[in-house]
Amino acid sequence: MDVSILHKDGYRVPIVLRTMPIRNSRGAVVGAAESFEKNRSASQGNRRRSAFADSGCLDAVTGVAAKSFMETQLREHLITFAEHHIPFGILLIQIDHMNEYRATRGPGVAPTILRIVAQSVGNCVRPTDLVGCWGENQFVAILMECKESEVVLVGERVRKMIGRSEIEWWGEKFSVTSPVGGAGCRPGDSVELLIARAEASVKESIGKGGNCVTVLS
Repeated sequence: MDVSILHKDGYRVPIVLRTMPIRNSRGAVVGAAESFEKNRSASQGNRRRSAFADSGCLDAVTGVAAKSFMETQLREHLITFAEHHIPFGILLIQIDHMNEYRATRGPGVAPTILRIVAQSVGNCVRPTDLVGCWGENQFVAILMECKESEVVLVGERVRKMIGRSEIEWWGEKFSVTSPVGGAGCRPGDSVELLIARAEASVKESIGKGGNCVTVLS
């Protein structure tokens, strides 16, 4: 069974949980033993991030890809879509109430929140997907071979993973929520058009009170 556990640094880590029955001499179940291991997809994703770090493509604060690298990747994926019709989608992930966190806990809390959210998001997408920085307090995820109708499902998984993460700041523990907007690539798209649809979806999520996923058609 695929579940996630809370890392000591606050972000969520996907694991594979296995349960084995314990039987007595008569064959009756008298207990159970559980074991878990890190999800292989998460391990592959960590190796990929290490490769990006070696090439200088990672953001120093969050540990995910820098915006410039994400812009290049989006352009390349749009070219591949135009030539080979391989679909992909994106998620634009924002953090609710960041200005309030800065005002009540100090500006230094922002990098901690961003780092934990980034790690949680990176751990719950596939190794073939890519997560990176975008705007202030924003991340973008490129979802390979993902149709527009499937983007919302991934967005819900990401939103829940963020909400289950835990930020520790000067002895206090709290969690954050995220309005998420998604978009699927379409014929004739540019990076600007694709991002604009995702931004419109984020605004729709914020208008609904935040902590939800919207993919506008």
